[in-house]
Amino acid sequence: LTSGPFDIEPAPSPDGRRVAYTRSGRRGQDVAIVLLDDREETRAWETESAENFPSWHPDGESIVFHSRGEGDTQIYERDLATDALTRLTSQPGPNLVGHLGPDGTTLAYSSERGGDREVHLLDLTGGIHQRVTDRSGRDGYPKISPDGKKIAFHSGIAEKVTVIRVLELATGEVTE
Repeated sequence: LTSGPFDIEPAPSPDGRRVAYTRSGRRGQDVAIVLLDDREETRAWETESAENFPSWHPDGESIVFHSRGEGDTQIYERDLATDALTRLTSQPGPNLVGHLGPDGTTLAYSSERGGDREVHLLDLTGGIHQRVTDRSGRDGYPKISPDGKKIAFHSGIAEKVTVIRVLELATGEVTE
C-alpha cells in the first residue's frame, strides 16, 4: 500500500476508503493519506515538525494528530477540505496520541504534564479537561469505544512491560 522506508501508525477512515498514516518525509515525519481504490497517495503535509499518530474524525472530514511545533508536543486537527489547522490542546505536555469519540466531541489523549503519562479526556464543546487515570506507570495510547462508554489504553506495569486496560467511564472501573 505504501513504499516508504518508515511508514507507520495506519488509521483507516470511517468509510474504509482511505488510510491515514505517518510517513517519513524529507524533513521528518508527516501525516499522509492513501486512497485504497487506486493505492495513490492523495494528501500529505510536509511540515517542519514531526506529525504522528493520525486519527480520523468520525465524519471523515478531518484528522487529529500530535505534533511538536513550538514548545511541547500538542494535539491538532486538520480539516481536509480547507487544510485549516486547529490546536486542540495547550496544556503543558507533551500531549500525545489523540483519539476522537464516536460523536466527535470528546478527545482522549495522553499527557505527561505531571511527569507521569496519564490518560485525559477533553470535552471539545466546553473545553473541559479531565484526567481519567492516576497511577504510577505510563498510561497511554487511548482509544474510545464505538459506543463512547469505555476507553482502552496501554498501561506500563514494569520496565518494558505493558498490559491493555479498559476504563468504564460511567463507573471508573478498570479491567486488565
